[in-house]
Amino acid sequence: MEYGFFCDTGVLIGLCDIRDYHHNTCKFFFDKYPVENHRYYIIEIVEKELKNKKRKLGINAFNNHPQAKILHSYVRRAQQCIDIQLRKMNYFNCKDHGKNSVNQLKNLILCIQPIIGVEAINQVNDIEIVANAIVWSLVKDYDFPGLITVDNKDLGRNASKIIKESEKALKDHVPLKFVYLPDYLKH
Repeated sequence: MEYGFFCDTGVLIGLCDIRDYHHNTCKFFFDKYPVENHRYYIIEIVEKELKNKKRKLGINAFNNHPQAKILHSYVRRAQQCIDIQLRKMNYFNCKDHGKNSVNQLKNLILCIQPIIGVEAINQVNDIEIVANAIVWSLVKDYDFPGLITVDNKDLGRNASKIIKESEKALKDHVPLKFVYLPDYLKH
């Protein structure tokens, strides 16, 4: 069985930042499904969010912190992990898959907005990530195309509704499976 995974930003932050609440869950998943043996995908927004997290780690760690030297190794390790993971990821762009994929993406963004909401920038980014993941699941032929996430509020608890509304909008079966990592760890 061939697995393909589309990554939400929080999963890679959780993997790289040992202080992140989801670190153990993300590490467990990536240990079970190593990047070297499976195909992982991101879009440009995920890369931007990760680079922003990398920058914030550096800024926040050293702002008047009494243990700056101790924090330096933690920050460098997290920043290096983010760089390494970005190099290992495959980039997905709907434009590489023709006009139909771009049109599907536009329809999906409009379809998903009312479900996730657009009050915050992270929700706007989540909508684009999910819409791209759905198109990716339609153009790639994986036995298990999974969107991995640690975001229960916007993604995990809305997964079935997102798939149902996306299938209506596209008039097609959506093979994408949402993999909410904290639940995955329980199984």
